[in-house]
Amino acid sequence: MFQTHEWRNCVMYQNLLAVDERRHGTILYMPLALSVRDLREIVTERLKIIYSDPLPFTIHIPSDEWIRLQFCPTNATTTRSMHHTGQFNVKFKVQGRLLRKSSDDAHYCAALFRYLREFCIHYKQWTCLISADDKHKVPIGEDVAVSTGVRNRRSMVAQNSTLAAADHDFTKLSITPSVTFFISIPNEISGSFYDGQVFVSYKDATFEPSNAIRHSTEFLNALNIQYAHQMTPPILCLYTDGGPDHRCNYGSVQISLICLFLSGNFDLLIAVRTAPNHSWTNPAERIMSILNLGLQGVALKRD
Repeated sequence: MFQTHEWRNCVMYQNLLAVDERRHGTILYMPLALSVRDLREIVTERLKIIYSDPLPFTIHIPSDEWIRLQFCPTNATTTRSMHHTGQFNVKFKVQGRLLRKSSDDAHYCAALFRYLREFCIHYKQWTCLISADDKHKVPIGEDVAVSTGVRNRRSMVAQNSTLAAADHDFTKLSITPSVTFFISIPNEISGSFYDGQVFVSYKDATFEPSNAIRHSTEFLNALNIQYAHQMTPPILCLYTDGGPDHRCNYGSVQISLICLFLSGNFDLLIAVRTAPNHSWTNPAERIMSILNLGLQGVALKRD
């Protein structure tokens, strides 16, 4: 039989790392412990501080498996969940990278994007809608192949082969994929804005950095390819994130858009950007998941 003060110390330690003291929520920024064994050692050390070392014979330290069975089950629908007591409001979870920063301009920018889509639907036959964004840098090794940095899963390889990459990710060379997404404009606002033609260009992150004039050149080249056998629409609509190479209130971006407007001989050019830290609303972000599939399990090096 276990004494209540052992469990009380476990509960005290759980409450110690509950949430950020400045927030009122349930979001944790660090785990309670790395493993059941780690939790057992932490609580044991706390007991030694309180009751001195060695511990009194009345205090019994349970095994790792017994402690694990006091947790809430990870999946309550499995048969093994019946063995869990749920005495501790703790379970095993994987860190999810889904937090988003809020912005005071989020509602205003969302309304602008809706107005842009409604405008494109109304003038569909004369409009070209482009969504653009840059993917994160893809590292390239010099003497040894370096992983692309995409979280891997099991891949199919020959039985006697080894799928491997360098044991470090520090590189001098990297490339930046830029996505230009020509959206097929639906007939109504409830239709999908995630269908269309995609163009991807790769740039040396050191000697070909992303800037406004380079993006305008990429847009013009993609337009010439997309409309090689038909007339280019007189109205061009751009939707991008709020980076320094796309921010519409920057003079360099405005000059680049004027160059694109004159070079493409457009009648109207509309440029809208997302709210700060809200690039997830950009339809081009959907293409990044497809690019991740191509980069998964891949290691690159320079010839």
